[in-house]
Amino acid sequence: IERYYKPSCIPCIAISTDPSYAFVINFGHYSPLEEREVMTALSELLYDPTIPKLFQNGTYDVFVMYWQFGMLTRNHLHDTMLSGWEHYPEFPKALGFQASLWTKEPYWKYERKTDDYDTFLRYCGKDAAVTLEIFRAQEAAFTPEQRRHYEFNCSLLPILTYAQIKGIRWDAKRAKEKSLEYETLINQSKARLCVKAGDSFNPNSPQQVVEFLYNKSGYETQYKIEGGRKTNKKTTDKLALLKLLKKYKGDPIIADLLFYKKMVKLKQQADILYDADGRIRSSYNPVGTKTGRLSSSTAPTGTGFNLQTITKDLRHLLLADEGYFFFQIDLEGADGWTVASHCKNFGDDTMMEDYLYGIKPAQVIALMYMIERSKHKLAEPIEKYGTNITHWPRDVIKAQAKLHVDKDGWLYFASKRVQHGGNYGLGKIQMSNQILQDSYKLHSEPILLTAGDCEHLKRLYLGGRYLAVGQWQRWVKHQLHEHGTLSCASGHTRRFFGRRNDNAVINAALSHEPQANTTYATNLGLRRLWTDPDNRDSSGQLIVQPLHQVHNAICGQFPIAKTDWAV
Repeated sequence: IERYYKPSCIPCIAISTDPSYAFVINFGHYSPLEEREVMTALSELLYDPTIPKLFQNGTYDVFVMYWQFGMLTRNHLHDTMLSGWEHYPEFPKALGFQASLWTKEPYWKYERKTDDYDTFLRYCGKDAAVTLEIFRAQEAAFTPEQRRHYEFNCSLLPILTYAQIKGIRWDAKRAKEKSLEYETLINQSKARLCVKAGDSFNPNSPQQVVEFLYNKSGYETQYKIEGGRKTNKKTTDKLALLKLLKKYKGDPIIADLLFYKKMVKLKQQADILYDADGRIRSSYNPVGTKTGRLSSSTAPTGTGFNLQTITKDLRHLLLADEGYFFFQIDLEGADGWTVASHCKNFGDDTMMEDYLYGIKPAQVIALMYMIERSKHKLAEPIEKYGTNITHWPRDVIKAQAKLHVDKDGWLYFASKRVQHGGNYGLGKIQMSNQILQDSYKLHSEPILLTAGDCEHLKRLYLGGRYLAVGQWQRWVKHQLHEHGTLSCASGHTRRFFGRRNDNAVINAALSHEPQANTTYATNLGLRRLWTDPDNRDSSGQLIVQPLHQVHNAICGQFPIAKTDWAV
């Protein structure tokens, strides 16, 4: 314990067994004998699987207690971050905010920054007691469905703790090489920009870039979008630059500014801090978003970052351990299956049958677009079946999609975005901007699709083969207007608190269930990896090890010697 003991990192820990009572373990204020007795008792308490533990954001506490003191926590059974989200996913989950909803405790969080140490210790004790009071109130208010989903989410906590503690091996040598490569490209890009803007030009300064682009060079001024509305704030953010790139048809100055920003971001990721054991870690929050998608952030050690955002250019720096293969398995396009299920429920099984036959709606959209723009490429099926693809046999659609739709091309990329954006009520301008940003982020080549083109593709989707999507959307709007709630396959019900006729609220409602169902399915797979007794060796260690989760994907590693079994 002494090896891990760093009182400057964790000054105290509080434990409450009743909302009116708590006691505080004050690290660094005991005699050596007292310290040994207290730390041993605390370690035994945390490790005892027969004693259920309740935390507020416990994945942090559990990790830190292990990392600093070598203490493992078992039976992390409850967490007010999760129970608070279960009731009100749109509300903040901070302890002070939850206390204002569920208790009559006067505000006390300011005491954390007091100069009086006794007040600080009392503050720590209040945190623990109020956490217990909040949870008891939330537990009493659960419906049976909410309780089941809450308990399911809690069952993920030890898996996420495992992933946080284990981390992923980081190729520090190659990361340094990539960092030097990016630094060279950054300097070259900056030199080119300084030739145009002046030697003192700093591309990192938003004010200088605004001055150079709009006042000195005369590019059309772009204004920041906040809450879906244009403000009067001038901006040169990524979206603004991409819009200018589209308007000025690949202008080299705008392209260089975008390139500079991208290289800076890549260098920041390549330079990320990693832990002394050569591994990179991330914090996980199983209810970090309104839809229940897991979120990721910097580890409690101060190292790592949101691993869900690591770019494809750098994913090769995440390595399996020696003797292991790294894997990623995902539910590609899974959100569409929820929409297809609703369409079938309304009497139209076209999308569901397409999916089951191996036809993706994005392929159908792309084929319809190609028929309208270049009929000669699809002459044979058109001559036989006509131009209305809805009446084509599925084997013909599948064959023609394989033959003509390039899955790496701009049309299929745009069609996928139009499908999901069309499902979720995205407007043509937002859709155009989304395609612009996603294409540049993923492929470094922006797809310059006009709002009119997006509207055309959207019309082909919603007004062509998949008419029942509109029926599902009208049903969601009705549910939102009449009840203000939507339920998901997991049993979770989300309550919406915005204006029910506001487009932003409607769009959030349309996207909620498909995303929530995909997350639930992914988390079911994650839990199965953890609980399957066949996935343990003779010593009880995991064989296929989950190390990371990205919305619809699970990443991890398995022994090379067990590849066939693992697959």
